[in-house]
Amino acid sequence: MVYHEQVDDSRCVLAYQALDPAVAEQRLVLFPSPANLPDPRQRRYTEDLLRVAGLRLEQRAGQLLATRLKKCKVFWALSQQLEGGEPPLNLLHRDQETTIFDFRVFCTELRDFRDSRRERSPDFTIFLCFGQCFSSTKPKESKLILVKLVPQFCEYWYEQVQREGASSLNSGNVSLQLSDSFNLFELIEQYHMQTD
Repeated sequence: MVYHEQVDDSRCVLAYQALDPAVAEQRLVLFPSPANLPDPRQRRYTEDLLRVAGLRLEQRAGQLLATRLKKCKVFWALSQQLEGGEPPLNLLHRDQETTIFDFRVFCTELRDFRDSRRERSPDFTIFLCFGQCFSSTKPKESKLILVKLVPQFCEYWYEQVQREGASSLNSGNVSLQLSDSFNLFELIEQYHMQTD
């Protein structure tokens, strides 16, 4: 990771340089300069992509919406979609608003996870890849420009559900039990019976 920023506004624009005044009124998150990259070819390609990269993100009506603003293609995927198999080809089209995350679906999946109606926790980590599509042959970390989005709302409620005891462990594989009636002397006696 070369840069981290927390955005508290309901919308922001990801860009490498300040944009035109019509978009500049929104919260601007600037990509860091690739000047410190050791490989000159990587630095040049990254710089070329960043010059034509621009993306507006907006949280509205229970959804996270993305709009590509410039020439650089942007692909998106949820983290679990990038685990093995062929990743989806989710391309954001220029000047077209696209839903990349639905908070209502997350809440439903989180409730099901908490109530043990779902084995796997809901996915709320979104990856955006600028200028390259995701591939099953190369890890996402090998991409020139990769942005990781983690909605704080989702992270907070996921941690709350975990504190209540929800887990992604498959109960068929793991059995962990703690007695709610603890008697130290009984425990010591059982321990002595199990040892030679």
